[in-house]
Amino acid sequence: MSFEQLIRRDLQCFSPYKSARSIKLQGEIWLNANESPYNDEKRLNRYPEPQPKKLKALLADFYEITEDELLITRGSDEGIDLLIRLFCTYNEDEILALEPTFGMYRVSASLQGVACNTCKLIAEDDFQFDKHTLLSSMTDKTKLVFLCSPNNPTGQIIPLEDIAELAKVLQGQSMLVVDEAYIEFSKQASASTLIERFDNVVVLRTLSKAMGLAGARVGSVIANKKLTFWLSSIIAPYPIPTPVANAAIEKLCSHASKACYQQEMEDINKARDMLYTFLKSQSIVIKIWQSYGNFLLCQFKENVYQILLDQRIVIRDFSSSLDIENLVRISIGTPNENEKLMKTIREIMKQNAAI
Repeated sequence: MSFEQLIRRDLQCFSPYKSARSIKLQGEIWLNANESPYNDEKRLNRYPEPQPKKLKALLADFYEITEDELLITRGSDEGIDLLIRLFCTYNEDEILALEPTFGMYRVSASLQGVACNTCKLIAEDDFQFDKHTLLSSMTDKTKLVFLCSPNNPTGQIIPLEDIAELAKVLQGQSMLVVDEAYIEFSKQASASTLIERFDNVVVLRTLSKAMGLAGARVGSVIANKKLTFWLSSIIAPYPIPTPVANAAIEKLCSHASKACYQQEMEDINKARDMLYTFLKSQSIVIKIWQSYGNFLLCQFKENVYQILLDQRIVIRDFSSSLDIENLVRISIGTPNENEKLMKTIREIMKQNAAI
């Protein structure tokens, strides 16, 4: 059974909008898109390419795939939204995600009238993933299964062999979406290596994290070329603004940026491991979880979130969302930022000891 049979029935014969730039024409005088004829040096008076050719080639090379297996999106968020819109019928189909995980899977589903079921990861079991528990959480309405690896906020990775086994079991039944926003911080091979074997595997990537382009919002959906074609038919006509494409191209082309990127990955991983060791040794810490992302999940005895905030150090509070008191996620910062964080925690310890 092809993945195409999982697409919404009402979209099976969908005719996409054809923008002025999607019709591939050659010319010198452009009078077909109702644009301003007055140029500036950045040519922002013209609509951008729907999928900027140079950027697409660079991203395909970076992710080691072919260009027709990639769709550029406005961050991974747009990829999530597109997949739910393509496969899930309003008030009928469902998605399945881990709990806890990235919140946009549930939000995107809710906005489109799609139920989000969850496979709960247990804190006492180090939030370990079990593929059998996941499969038992599915129903006959589950069209999309979302896996975040490394998982946000817990930090654990899902072994590639488990992803492959799931893809095989779910063929013809559900799409398996692997969100790899943080994969550069781990040594895990990408699930994009599976897309030739399994047409139901979809991979989400982003330049927001490791590449330091969060402000540009450049994401990618990686899948077999038939699926990227379907997704391209429902995406907005001009999703990638020209300045965004140029910023990403500059980053991906620059040899200095490539060298800097590799060094930054090494530095962040070392800093993460150092911060993990530091926090693990502090009596104010109840529990800290091993992470393969650029962050750590940690439970404290005190409301460290508010204490740090009073010192103008902002971390993420997960206490209410996971119902675990004083649970926070700490992103890895620069060496100076990390040192200030550790210094402040030491001061909290001293103040507690003095009381």
